[in-house]
Amino acid sequence: MKHDLYGWRGVFSFTLTQQLKSRAFIVSSCISIGLLIVMTLGINFIIPVVMNNSSKDSASDSGESEKAETKNSDVTAYYIIDGSLSDYADYIMTSADLKGTLLSASELDSITAQVKDSTDELLIHIYADPLGYNAVVSRPEDTSVISEDFARNTSTVISSVAKDAIFLSLGISEDSLSEAYKNVTGRYTVAGEEPTSDIANMISQLLPSLVSIVLFMFIYVYGAMVAQSVATEKTSRVMELLLTSIRPLAVVVGKVLAICLTALIQVVGIFAVTSLTAAASAPFGILGQLTGAVPVDDPEIQFVSSELAKSFSGFNPASILLIVIIFILGFFLYALMAGLVGASISRIEDLQTAMQPFAFMGIFGLYLAYLPALFTGLSPDGVNNFVTASRIIPLSSPFALPTAIILGQISGFMAALSIAILAVSVGFLAYIVANVYEGIVLHTGDRITFKKMIKLAFTHN
Repeated sequence: MKHDLYGWRGVFSFTLTQQLKSRAFIVSSCISIGLLIVMTLGINFIIPVVMNNSSKDSASDSGESEKAETKNSDVTAYYIIDGSLSDYADYIMTSADLKGTLLSASELDSITAQVKDSTDELLIHIYADPLGYNAVVSRPEDTSVISEDFARNTSTVISSVAKDAIFLSLGISEDSLSEAYKNVTGRYTVAGEEPTSDIANMISQLLPSLVSIVLFMFIYVYGAMVAQSVATEKTSRVMELLLTSIRPLAVVVGKVLAICLTALIQVVGIFAVTSLTAAASAPFGILGQLTGAVPVDDPEIQFVSSELAKSFSGFNPASILLIVIIFILGFFLYALMAGLVGASISRIEDLQTAMQPFAFMGIFGLYLAYLPALFTGLSPDGVNNFVTASRIIPLSSPFALPTAIILGQISGFMAALSIAILAVSVGFLAYIVANVYEGIVLHTGDRITFKKMIKLAFTHN
């Protein structure tokens, strides 16, 4: 094996230098870093401002344009309230900041016709049906004074206030209305275990997809670069010159290692710059509050912060090291396959067609990594066998394991077993490559078929 790998360092150094100096590497790194910096700053500063402005706008009726166009004091309101809410007519109108005249249900038809022909009158009719209450705001046909937007916004306010009146009619005090509106979320868990929150559920749904896609992009794109590099040198006859001094296996090992290190440098660089941006800007925005770096009195933010800390409990230096190892093994798995694809063609024009099975395997691994979340609960014993399979199968484990480790969703034994299976798979594939690569790298003519590769894998000495 030492003889077979003689010269790989030269190939490694040359390929690494070329990749790091390439325009594609520099441009893609700058674009990725720039986008992630903008996203980080946006999350930290822009999103909270937008949310605050949105809540202020919704709380203040419906925007300055409507306020400038029509004021409540410019409107003559008539209101008819049927049923049990009739006792709270004054409360509803006062809370809606409308002054008007209370009418009886018998006057509905006549006042409706009057409002339709007016310019500055509104009719508010609140009544019950078998499905609940209805709050209907009728505006004039002429919109010169009362616009359609003003009528719509008034109906929203009336509906909200009428809801409060329902609680009041049931004996709930005004001071207790906020408690009455609190949401109740149903959960289930094993006795003695803490139930998961909505935040934890959301993270467990979204993070696997995000991490899987990002890792897939890096592994697939750089794996394709291995195939492109091998195919280019083979079709340009550079490979023949290389093989006069070194063995074929040394060429592919040097290239795979160099491009793997290139990908790792880019991933680490992007992660480092993004982390520094987040750390530097956190004390001045929402990130500092969510991470606990900035003390806050808001109980909602404190709750979200504690849930985030629980969700990312597995994110520590040891887990980062494991993720790097998984990334390297996953890259080697796909890059070795890509190297075989590149060596199997004789014309560069055939590379795209030859890469289709490689792309299919990558997409299969990607989907298998995050789709199991959709099948949660199918197993009668509560064990998601789809998730377990995605963390063991070598094609999907490079995409599935990092998220499981970060979120603390996998035991140490299962993580070690999955990584061991992935490492053995890489070693087995390297053995096949050692037998096949030398037999196909100088092949010219038609593309080597998969069946031919399998035969070479177990017959080549």
